[in-house]
Amino acid sequence: MPDSFLPRGTPDSARRVSPRDSRAAHQGVLHLAPSLAASASAREVVDLAVHVNRAGWRSVIASAGGPLVLEVERAAVRHRRLPLETRGFVRRFLNGARLRRLAKIEHFALVHAHGWSLAAAGLRLARASSLPWILDIVEPFPVTARAQRLARAVQGSQALFRVPSVFLADFLVRDVGIAAERIRRVPPGVDLVTYNAPRVTPERLQKLTALWRIPEQGSVILVGAPMEPGQGHETLLEAVKALGRADVFVVIVGGDSSTSPALKVRLERLVAANAMQGQVVMPDQCPDWPAALWLASVVVSVGEAPRGQTPEILAAQALGRPVIVSRSGARPEMVREGMTAWVVPPDDRSALEAALTEAVQTTAEQRISLAHLTRAFVSETFPLDTWCQRMMTLYAERVSRPSDVTCPGEARS
Repeated sequence: MPDSFLPRGTPDSARRVSPRDSRAAHQGVLHLAPSLAASASAREVVDLAVHVNRAGWRSVIASAGGPLVLEVERAAVRHRRLPLETRGFVRRFLNGARLRRLAKIEHFALVHAHGWSLAAAGLRLARASSLPWILDIVEPFPVTARAQRLARAVQGSQALFRVPSVFLADFLVRDVGIAAERIRRVPPGVDLVTYNAPRVTPERLQKLTALWRIPEQGSVILVGAPMEPGQGHETLLEAVKALGRADVFVVIVGGDSSTSPALKVRLERLVAANAMQGQVVMPDQCPDWPAALWLASVVVSVGEAPRGQTPEILAAQALGRPVIVSRSGARPEMVREGMTAWVVPPDDRSALEAALTEAVQTTAEQRISLAHLTRAFVSETFPLDTWCQRMMTLYAERVSRPSDVTCPGEARS
C-alpha cells in the first residue's frame, strides 16, 4: 500500500519512541468517544487509553459513559461524562466549554477523537485550544456535501486521519477527497490473552449454552456483524435453511438493535416462514464473547455493506475458529484467504451455502490444524501490543509536528 498511509515508524521504532525519553514526557491525551458501552469500538478506546497511561502519558476519556467506565477508572484512567454526540445547540455549547476548560487545566498535548460522529467536536476543540489532534475513522460514513465540507475543515486543521484498513484509506482519498499524506493506517489489535482457548472454561461454555438454549452437540454459526441492513443476515438464514440440517443453529448477536428495529422484525418473519423456530437465536447482547466464539463452529461476517474492520472476525481467529467473510470492504484484509477463512461474494447464497457446508463438516483433525493457522495469523499480524505501539508512534509523530489549527473555513455542525 502507499507509504503515506503508514505511520511514520515501525513497531520497533515505536518502542524506541518512549514518552519518558522525549520532550513529550507525561503529556496528556484527551480521548473523545461517543460512549463506553460494551462494544468493540469502546473496547478499543479503553485498551488504548490504558496503554497510554502505562507508557508514561496521561489519558482522560470524555464520553457519555457506559459499563466500561468502571474498568477504565480501576486502571487509573480518568473519565469525564459528556454526551458529545448531542445535536442540541445549548448542550453542544456547554460540552464545548467544558472540554476547553478541561484542556486548559490538564495541558493536553493531543486530542484523539474516536469516530466520524465526533469530527466536529474534535475540530472545535482543536481550534479553540490550539491543540494537535487525530481523527479515528473505523467505518465508512455517508459522503454528503456537508460531510465533505467538514472533512475539508478537518484536513485544513492539520489533523491526521487514522484508519484500520486499506479499504478505509482508499475511501477517504477517493470518495471524501482527503489527501493521502494526512492518512495513517494502523491495523487493529486483538487481546491474545483474553481471546485464548485455554482460558475459556467448561463452566463458561455451559452457562452460555444454557442462556441461549443451544444443545451442546449442535453446530453453531455465530454472526457478530452489527444488526444493520446490508450485513447479510437474510442471506445467511436462507443458506442455513438450504443446508437442511436440524443440528445447525444460528446465533445473531445484537437482536435489540435500536438503529434498525425493522430488520429484526424481517428476520423473525423469515425464521417463521422457514420453520426455523428454535434453530435461530437472537440475543440482545453477548455477555461473554470469548466463550461465544469458542462455542461457535464457524463465525460469519457476510453482506454487501462494507465495513472498515471486523473485530469479531479477528477475535474468532485468535481463538482458532474458522470464519467466513464476504469480499466487501475491509473484510478480506482481516483474514488470510484460503488458509484461515472462506471468502465469498457478497449476498451470494449458493457460495455461502457451499462454504458453510465445508465449514461444519470439517473433521477434528482439520479443525485442530486450522486453529493453529488462525492463531498464528492473528498473533503475527494483529496483536494488541503491536497496535498500541504503533498508536504511540503516531502520537509521537503528531505531537512533534507543528500544528496549524487556525485555518479558515470550519464547517458548521
